[in-house]
Amino acid sequence: MKKKNYTKEELIKEYMPTLKVLAVLMFVLAAILVLLLTTDIQLISSLAADKATLSKDAKDMFFEVAASIFSNTGYLFTILTSAALFISTIKEGTPFTKKTSTILFIIALELIITGVFAPIGARYLTTSIIGERFAVKLASNDIFAGSLLSIISSFFRYGTKLQQESDETL
Repeated sequence: MKKKNYTKEELIKEYMPTLKVLAVLMFVLAAILVLLLTTDIQLISSLAADKATLSKDAKDMFFEVAASIFSNTGYLFTILTSAALFISTIKEGTPFTKKTSTILFIIALELIITGVFAPIGARYLTTSIIGERFAVKLASNDIFAGSLLSIISSFFRYGTKLQQESDETL
């Protein structure tokens, strides 16, 4: 059975409905994260007003809300970068390009940076607003996911090299 070679236009036409659904889902996720960010900011401003009477539980909640602000911001950038990856992959017709591996590596870096700096940013924010210091616990899930995605991007980089060699052979 011979594999059909699609042109870019045929690929875009075939996968456009899927691309539209993915774009809508990405937009909805981004909107939800923006709403979460505004809610977190409102919670912080309302908690910071009563900082003299905050209980230990309220201070812990304050720290969690501050951490979610930074992590939600990181996730928002990750979603937007992922959307750019999907769009460019569909338009180019093949996932094995240098651009795809670079975008995957950028997404991996965004996750690692979110995992490291969200707790540090939350500690700085809580220290500056309510004066309480919290232990910094790195988000190991984000760091693990970023590391795994970094490895996957190297596979895509290798796949790009193999694709170029295959194209040159033909």
